[in-house]
Amino acid sequence: MTTATATLTVGKVAEAVGVSADTIRHWEREGLFPAAGRSAAGYRRYGAEAIDRARFIRACQGAGLRLGDIADLLTVRDTGACPCEPAEQHLERRIGEVTAEIARSGGKSEEFDGTFGPEVRAIVPVPGRTNEKGQQLAQPMRFLGVDGPRWFLRGVIRGEGAVRPEAAARIEEIFAGIVVVRGHQPVPPRDLLELTLPKQARPVPGKAPATGPDGASGQR
Repeated sequence: MTTATATLTVGKVAEAVGVSADTIRHWEREGLFPAAGRSAAGYRRYGAEAIDRARFIRACQGAGLRLGDIADLLTVRDTGACPCEPAEQHLERRIGEVTAEIARSGGKSEEFDGTFGPEVRAIVPVPGRTNEKGQQLAQPMRFLGVDGPRWFLRGVIRGEGAVRPEAAARIEEIFAGIVVVRGHQPVPPRDLLELTLPKQARPVPGKAPATGPDGASGQR
């Protein structure tokens, strides 16, 4: 950006976006804006693209994203390169979170190599359920995870599918066939993407059909 094309003052950019000039300066200090050009008198000067960038940052903040998350999105927007956490580290962190939650609930868990990579197999107490002797009931569970570009697909298999390979086969087939459409809109970390059933899907007899537009369950 040359001085000739950088004609907007920080106040003009702020006014166009609906924020204060101090906010624009703060974003620049945090690295969300490239360093502004300067006029002969030393004042900041921006090009017209600064307004679009500021609107994007404000929209991200409105969606609940932190500045660090917005910086990552801007890197993708500017270069097409994703500064994401390495997949192996991401999976290890997710597994640690799952096992810690299971331990807090009084369950037991172990890691193993599953169909889609590292998984967690667990025995988890069922809240409020006991047998005739008053003993806490528990159920077997498998926690699956697949790390993708800017998304993480999680799955939980309960009951026989968690312990019997023949029962798990069909569930794994369905899980493997899931298509993730991340989209380009900013989304706060850990927010859920809408789950939309394929048009040919049929409700299981005795079960209520999925609700929401196009059969969406509202879950990511």
